[in-house]
Amino acid sequence: MRIVSKLDPDTYDEIRELVGNGSYRDIDQFIQVAVDNQLRIEKDEESMELSDGGTKAAQAEQSETTSSESVWGYSVPENIPIADPYETDREDTLLFSQYYRFFPLKFVLLELAKVTADHGGAVELSTFRGHIEERVASLRDELVQWEEENDVKKQNRKSTGLPKTDVKNPEYSMKRFLDQYVGKIRKSDLKPNGMGDDLALIAFQPLDEDRCLVQLSPAGRQLVTYTNPILASGPNNTTISSEEAGFIVTHIYETLPTEFGFMEEVYELLEEYEGDSYTKHLDECREYLVSVPGFDDDPSENRLRSHTAGTLSRMVELGLVNRGGKRGVYVADTPPSEFAN
Repeated sequence: MRIVSKLDPDTYDEIRELVGNGSYRDIDQFIQVAVDNQLRIEKDEESMELSDGGTKAAQAEQSETTSSESVWGYSVPENIPIADPYETDREDTLLFSQYYRFFPLKFVLLELAKVTADHGGAVELSTFRGHIEERVASLRDELVQWEEENDVKKQNRKSTGLPKTDVKNPEYSMKRFLDQYVGKIRKSDLKPNGMGDDLALIAFQPLDEDRCLVQLSPAGRQLVTYTNPILASGPNNTTISSEEAGFIVTHIYETLPTEFGFMEEVYELLEEYEGDSYTKHLDECREYLVSVPGFDDDPSENRLRSHTAGTLSRMVELGLVNRGGKRGVYVADTPPSEFAN
């Protein structure tokens, strides 16, 4: 079936440039990738229902607090409450392709440390989501302003992963951010879902369909003790410090062995086919991914491209690989195995 859609000239030119660079076979493939990615998000949203995002009164109080505080500055509270992460088998867990960065999660972890330390224990997920909705707006606005003033290219933006305002549905963008980086509870089985739970950095304690308590796990508390460059001193810094990166890679090795294995697979491909776009070697990625329980048995090229691109984006932030001079080209830098105990 053919669908006719109007695109503004700038958008069309950007798509043609991507096709010309070899990132996509043709314009139809680009559109199919975009549609597949959005459908995957929508299906995930339909299967996950989440509770209300906190009371208006609580959000108003948080807004007053936010306005009186500086965005930059890193302080770790004393006596951070912790609990064991939600008990589940994470051996074959692969991180969602659209978890592009660890920086947004680090922001959430620090805020959770502060809120639970002030509260003296775990807090309700709905209340914490409301808190983050208020706090992240200031962080995002500061980063976006800096990016615009310094004409920062898209691939180098520090605000990647944070909720957007320059979209048709900012509310949906915020909800997706909260779902991915704060987390949510699936009402069908009360199982938590989100990057913090996948990595066992946030401890979820579901009570019923509408209530869940959250606090940091021991690993989450340890990660918070490493100062984040941007949160401490502003946007003219890296999104993740070398100490944070080292801890995260080692933690993935210990907690998500299958995810770590795919990172190694991708790294070895970059070494073997230096200078090639990763999209030329998706068959090798396919072989690894189809062996993972729960992954598609017969994934499309678009599915493989999306998942591998998400992994590469995180590996760039961690300093394991660097972006090459052409789109789709990455340069191996530090093998993940160096962080394996």
